[in-house]
Amino acid sequence: MKPEEYPEDVDIEDSEDYRNKTDALSFRTIVLRQVQTVMSECSKEITYSGTKQRVIDGIMIEVSVPDQTDIIINSIKALKLLLGPQIGQYIDDKEIKKFFDDFDIGFKNLELWKNSCINSYEQKSVVNVNQVKMFIQTRSDNESKQKKKEEYMHFMNDLHKEYDSILLGLYQEKVFGGICFLLNKINFMQDVGSSIDLQ
Repeated sequence: MKPEEYPEDVDIEDSEDYRNKTDALSFRTIVLRQVQTVMSECSKEITYSGTKQRVIDGIMIEVSVPDQTDIIINSIKALKLLLGPQIGQYIDDKEIKKFFDDFDIGFKNLELWKNSCINSYEQKSVVNVNQVKMFIQTRSDNESKQKKKEEYMHFMNDLHKEYDSILLGLYQEKVFGGICFLLNKINFMQDVGSSIDLQ
């Protein structure tokens, strides 16, 4: 079909012009959009993965609920990957280095704390087996096993929620905080005006 044969309300442009428009995003714009994504996700209510019931048009349905902690952490990780060269260039800066060193120390301590909690629970369970032996003997094997399984799952669920909460804080305060400090230090926001569309 020749150009003159298209309807009047159809925009016509060359493929080269179209590619130039779609490739027009600068690195700065991409980074700023990711910063905006992190801020947007951080402002949302913390939810845990699972399902919840909602009534839509009078019908009860189950909808999936995302793990907001994972979403925030992954968005911060993506931003860190984007700025890898810049972080590497300034990682020896005393103030910036402290952010990431503090994260590494905090993460190692968090792992030690989690493993310690699990070990303490398992040791406590072994002791409790002897303490409640007579009680367990009055129940069937299936009942006692199911009770132990439920107790363990409840313990692990609470532990993981606490772990995720602390880990999220580390990513927000140390990783994202360090990135924001870096962006300010290298004047990344300088001359960023309203002409950049962050939507």
